[in-house]
Amino acid sequence: MPRRTTLGWFTDDRPGSWIVVGSNGGAAAHPAWVINLVRQKIVELAPGYGKYTEQTDRVIPVIRLVRT
Repeated sequence: MPRRTTLGWFTDDRPGSWIVVGSNGGAAAHPAWVINLVRQKIVELAPGYGKYTEQTDRVIPVIRLVRT
């Protein structure tokens, strides 16, 4: 089921792309949409990243979105 989330965004120097920040309001955990993106998209391309989400509490991720 599709879900909607309001995101703050910034323009990028690449046409048709944006920068969004997975801040989760400053909470200790990443927002669910970041986890879903990592697990369902990035891990599909590079499986080694899958284990990182369980091993670290690193800095908030920054994601580039590009219009397709």
